[in-house]
Amino acid sequence: MDDKKIGGVAGAENLKLQQHLVLLKEEYVKLQLTHYELEKKYALLSPSHGDNENNFVSQLVKMISGLYDNSLFSDIQIKIKDRTVPAHRFVLAARSSAWCGQTLADEKYLDWCNMEQNVCLALLNWIYTDEITFDYDDDFILKLMRYANTFTLMGLVSKCERALIASVGLKNCVQFYTTADEIKAEELKKHCSDLISVHWDDFTSEDFAHMSAPLLYQMFKTKSQYPLHSSVRLKREDVVFLYLVENNSQLTTKLNSLDSKGDLPLDLALRTNQNSIAKTLIEHGADPNATDANGWTLLYKALDRGDGYAANFLLQHNADVTRITVDRGDSYLHLIASCSPDSTSEETSTAMTAIAKVLLERGLNPNLQNNQGFTALHLAVMARNEDIFDLLISNNSIVQNINLNLTTNEGHTPLWYALISSRLCNPNSFAARLVEKGASPNPIYPKTQNSLLHLVAEENLEDAGLFLCSHIQNFDYINTVGESALHIACRRDQPRLVTRLLECGANPSLQTLPPNNIDLDDESIVYRQTPLHVAIRSCCNASVKAILNYKASIDDTSGMATANLNLKDSRGDSP
Repeated sequence: MDDKKIGGVAGAENLKLQQHLVLLKEEYVKLQLTHYELEKKYALLSPSHGDNENNFVSQLVKMISGLYDNSLFSDIQIKIKDRTVPAHRFVLAARSSAWCGQTLADEKYLDWCNMEQNVCLALLNWIYTDEITFDYDDDFILKLMRYANTFTLMGLVSKCERALIASVGLKNCVQFYTTADEIKAEELKKHCSDLISVHWDDFTSEDFAHMSAPLLYQMFKTKSQYPLHSSVRLKREDVVFLYLVENNSQLTTKLNSLDSKGDLPLDLALRTNQNSIAKTLIEHGADPNATDANGWTLLYKALDRGDGYAANFLLQHNADVTRITVDRGDSYLHLIASCSPDSTSEETSTAMTAIAKVLLERGLNPNLQNNQGFTALHLAVMARNEDIFDLLISNNSIVQNINLNLTTNEGHTPLWYALISSRLCNPNSFAARLVEKGASPNPIYPKTQNSLLHLVAEENLEDAGLFLCSHIQNFDYINTVGESALHIACRRDQPRLVTRLLECGANPSLQTLPPNNIDLDDESIVYRQTPLHVAIRSCCNASVKAILNYKASIDDTSGMATANLNLKDSRGDSP
């Protein structure tokens, strides 16, 4: 099954689960409504089956229901926004301890004008009739529950609480949790708390923006193993402060500890440009040179994501510029140099170049080689990073004594990568500028004794070979088997390079050497081959024509070397 099918199946299953949850919520609401009705009927029916005193109570309950919004026996008024509602002290006192005793003795009215009118009416309706409908949105129920708690109407608080539990979801659970904590609605608070635990990593700073610092800090301590990291991640500096106060004696350790995701608090602050929190962490002992589980420093991580702000912050707070990575041995300059302009914005490139200058000004060695032998110059050439390349070869007060000829573990200088990364060796090319600044145009590879010219010919980089011909002098240099660059150009059928080498004075009569440690009587081994032998045996007709045409064009009295057509190889064969 391919990825699309797997994704489709997963999406369908997820949709089914969501639909199932919706159905379950609807059923839960229905059950709650049924439960409320049963409670109400039970309260009414129970007195009717008792003695006369209980029958009196039943009649009293009915009478009180009829007094709602009724001026009969009214002895107090309740002012709401658009009207005044008649009320009764004994009913209010029976409902809540907040209105009992002498609390309302001298009051002629209660002022509820600061409350929404529909909330007031719903509240009064429940006080008199014990009835409440939840055909409103969650915001209405939350307000009703808050005011019910204010007036100590705990029965109504409980009903609102159960109604809200049915509506709790990922988008509102934090808001519900906050309200539940304020009014001590423990059942709702626990339900929200459980949901928050399940989806802890799905929340953002906006979800907790209105929660008080003490409450949020307590939540972090119960929901997360790393309350400091959570505080920074959710951009709550006030909660960070509470953490610092509580953990004052252990700050050095805790400020530099990794969470389960491998993140450091300071890195979290820097990644989200929380400058104030970052400064606070530094002031209390966060280490600007701390490393993650992979051994990467904060500065390395900042440079890796192209974060100029974070990098500058760390440098301003004395980050060590000489650190290298454990896995590859890269310096910070290596990382910056490897940024390709094709995948990096101009703004980021400019910022990274400025940081590279700071690193060099602080003494970072531009000639440092990583575990593979690459210098920053190698990487700048490979990435076509023009800004860093120019900086490194500028030979100014910032960059001095740059070595243009350092080789990788495979023996390559930066010039090799300049030649293979662009076949247009124009005056503004990396290759031309390297040679102009003093790079060796034809370095030797010790293992094979091949020169750079040998190598570009072998790789069919004919334009690169033509470029090198303009900068080298020894065209008859041979490798361990006696091949000159002309031999290789003939074998790889590069007629333009063959002609250019001959014009530069390459000897067309040089013969290859016998290999070491072989049986010279082995007829499969052929040596003492001239470039023409090689071209013919390789069926490279264009190279054969180039040699013969050059020979025909040269006057015998010119003194220029031309191919000896009669030289014999180790088998006794002439071309």
